[in-house]
Amino acid sequence: MTAILMVVAIAATAAITYAIAQPASNTSASTPAAPSAPTFTAAEQADAKQAVCHAFDVSTRGMDTQGGARIDGNPNLPMLLRKLSGTVSIQAALVPATPADVAEPARGVVETNLDLMNAALGQANINEVKAATDASNEAIDKLVSACGLPH
Repeated sequence: MTAILMVVAIAATAAITYAIAQPASNTSASTPAAPSAPTFTAAEQADAKQAVCHAFDVSTRGMDTQGGARIDGNPNLPMLLRKLSGTVSIQAALVPATPADVAEPARGVVETNLDLMNAALGQANINEVKAATDASNEAIDKLVSACGLPH
């Protein structure tokens, strides 16, 4: 059962990493100039911020009681799957109307969570896992502040 969960977690992490790394669309030199960036109302921006902050809040609530990324040298699969689910939720909630002061820290959480999951599930040594954990925690703190959530 543990092996199946590990394979699923590794596959999901790889798929998300691949999706994030791919450009949004292919453009060619013959494509006409892009229209100006859309503008969003304050209400649209507030709704977008709320969606990202809510996705982050519900996906991370109680995570501090699930232990580290590795326990006794083995990946902590329940915690890593929860982190993966939260990462996907945050990524899905990010829309063009998300204000930059929330979008940037949210993208930081997505990136550092993926790095942490890859380190914990891969062959990274404990120092690399600790560095990835520290980076993830720092990114989380920034998003907590941007969302105005309690620490």
